[in-house]
Amino acid sequence: MALRAPDGREAGDGELRRLLGNVDAGLFKSVFAFSLSELQDLRSLDDQGVRDRIFSAGVTGAGKSARDVIKRLDQRAAELLKQGRGQAVINDLVRDINAKRAEVSEAERAAGGYGGLLKEEGALDLQLHELESQTEPLETRRRRLEALVEMHPQWLKLRELGAELAALPEVADESLPDRVAGLVESLTGQRAREERITVLAADEARARDDLAVHLGRLGAGWTVERVRAFDDSVAVRDEARGWRERLEAAEGESDAAARERDAAAGRVAALQHERDGVAAEVPEQEPRPADAIDADARRLSGLRSDVQDLQQQRLIEQSTRSPVAPGARVGLVAAVLAGAGAAVASALGYGQLAVGLLVAAVLLGVVAALGPASRGGRAARGPRAGGEGAPGARSASSAADDLAVRVAAAAATFGLPPVPARADLEGVQAGLDGERRARGEWDAASARLRDAERRLSSEAATAARLVEAATRAAAERGSLSDGWDAQLAERGLSELSPAGFIDLVGVIGEARAADAVVRNAGRELAGIEAEARRWDEAAADALVSAGRAHVSHDRETLRAALLGLHGDLQRRLVVLADIRRGEESLTARFGADETAAESRAELASGTVVAWQEEESRLADQAARVKEEREAILEERARVRQRREEIERSADVAQLQNELESLRAELAVRVREYRELVTARELVAGTLQTFVRERQPAVLARASEAFARVTDGRYTSVEQDEAGDESVVVVSADARLTPEQLSRGTAEQLYLTIRLALAHEFARRSEPLPLVMDDCLVNFDPRRAAQVARLLVESARDGQCLLFTCHPETVELVLEQSGGAARVIELTSSA
Repeated sequence: MALRAPDGREAGDGELRRLLGNVDAGLFKSVFAFSLSELQDLRSLDDQGVRDRIFSAGVTGAGKSARDVIKRLDQRAAELLKQGRGQAVINDLVRDINAKRAEVSEAERAAGGYGGLLKEEGALDLQLHELESQTEPLETRRRRLEALVEMHPQWLKLRELGAELAALPEVADESLPDRVAGLVESLTGQRAREERITVLAADEARARDDLAVHLGRLGAGWTVERVRAFDDSVAVRDEARGWRERLEAAEGESDAAARERDAAAGRVAALQHERDGVAAEVPEQEPRPADAIDADARRLSGLRSDVQDLQQQRLIEQSTRSPVAPGARVGLVAAVLAGAGAAVASALGYGQLAVGLLVAAVLLGVVAALGPASRGGRAARGPRAGGEGAPGARSASSAADDLAVRVAAAAATFGLPPVPARADLEGVQAGLDGERRARGEWDAASARLRDAERRLSSEAATAARLVEAATRAAAERGSLSDGWDAQLAERGLSELSPAGFIDLVGVIGEARAADAVVRNAGRELAGIEAEARRWDEAAADALVSAGRAHVSHDRETLRAALLGLHGDLQRRLVVLADIRRGEESLTARFGADETAAESRAELASGTVVAWQEEESRLADQAARVKEEREAILEERARVRQRREEIERSADVAQLQNELESLRAELAVRVREYRELVTARELVAGTLQTFVRERQPAVLARASEAFARVTDGRYTSVEQDEAGDESVVVVSADARLTPEQLSRGTAEQLYLTIRLALAHEFARRSEPLPLVMDDCLVNFDPRRAAQVARLLVESARDGQCLLFTCHPETVELVLEQSGGAARVIELTSSA
């Protein structure tokens, strides 16, 4: 398991301790996590270490014992110093110092003549000091002589520079050198500008010629002033380009619309011509409908079949019966003709006539059929005498007659004889085929005509729309042209297309550019001349300030005079700088005190030869003093050597060093002892204040909770009079220690004290979870309910975990928390 910080990194033990308020494992197990066994014994809570960690958390940090600190301070102090003649560091150091002091005295007595050598060495040091006091003036004078010889050429150089400075011009105005230098510096630029005069004049002339050409291209009425006043900005050019694009677009749209209109008119004319040609192909008389032709074809097919059947019947009839009476044949023929007439009248639309003829045909057929029958009755006797075949013959004759009537009627509808021949039928068939072809051709021609008329109508509508579009495009083109003419009029122009206007603006731009070159060249030439005049005036003024008035009007002469003045002033600055450096050298060599003034006076009055002779004498005298000093140094070295031998033999110096080392260590230990005593007093005083201020708050909260749990039987929990942070409980008539209480009441006392300590810790540090294991099982129901309510209230300070195996404990906590407690059932891993 790892602890993660808010930024995702893995936190260490220090971070965990900080989050837990620096509570260590011992304190947490004693106060915040306990079971029934810890609750039955106050020792886990009454342990001095636990109580100190709670009461002294504000002194030395939570989880640390202030009394432990005091104890360790006392132990360390006792290690350093003990009363009487005990064994301690300081006591031992004092005894060692006394012993070492005795050793030093004994060593000094053993050193005999050590003191005489010390005195002799002191006398030799005094003689050396006196010789050094004699050597110092000699060395000082010798160094001055060396400086005089060294600085004499510099002194002469300074005199020459002073004479040269006197010959240079005086500068009353301190700003004159800078003014002259500025004029000389600006003269280079001025001459560079004057070199441009020829180029500028040529540019101006060319620009004037170009300007004249451009004005000529613009035409009459165009002047330089008008060109300058004309707006040829990018916005104007863009506006003209926009007009050109819009006009060109309008012209293109108008021309395209006109072309589309004309093309549509051509297509309409072509379609009209096509429609007229197709109409000419359609016959004036419409053929019969195809279904009527098909009906006739079906009737003709039926007639063919009936004629064949009739022919077969006639052959049979001729072979089986006597000839038919003439009257019957006449009736039959009349009936057939009447039926044919009825069919023709029906086909021609004469309905009443067709009905009458049909009725007549039926009646004639009936008469023709009955006539032979009556005759047969009258002649019945004859056949019976003659044979058995007469009835069959009559029946066959009747069927043939009926078929003949039907054939005659069908043939009459086609205008054929009652019994048409095969050629007649083929002719009718040929006529029907011709009608069918004519109908098909008529239908095709009609379809082509309808299609031509439809396309003509659609194209005519399109042509009408294109005419309207062409009219609108022409109107838009005219409107834009009028708007452009108005734009030209505002600028005093006319009869220019946008492209021509853009070209005009381009020429105007070239004219403006040429005019700008003319004006700029003129201004620059004037500026060069003005700058030259100003320079001349400033140069003349500078010459006057330097006392060198210039009367010549020649510009180059004036410039030469100023350059000469500038050279003199620059030389003056160099001379002054050399003089300053020379003075600085003298000051650095001789100083700036009274002796420096004497040295400067001696430089002015003395000679190098005299200084060198004096330096030689002083060198001899210094050599003699040096020899004497070296002799004394040798004698002092001999005496010092004898003294050091005595010191080494008697070991006095080592004993002295050891003595001083012991004294230094004693001073360190004494200082440490004083710091320990002071720290102990501060921690003890702070602990007393903290315990005095913090403990009553814990006990007051414990008293309030314990009084609630015991229903007021015990009113408070107090610190005992001994002040060792043990507690007693107070009732109405007694003060009892925890050992005098019953087990259940003692457990309730320990629980309320733990809850009070946890609350106080949460208030001043961090709230930590309480972890308890079956701490209510030894309480009666009333007090268990009170304790459960206390646990619910404690959960407001932090998380509270109560482990139990008793369902009644779960129900009690849920009841006291109003159902807010969360129940987690733990199942066995097995």
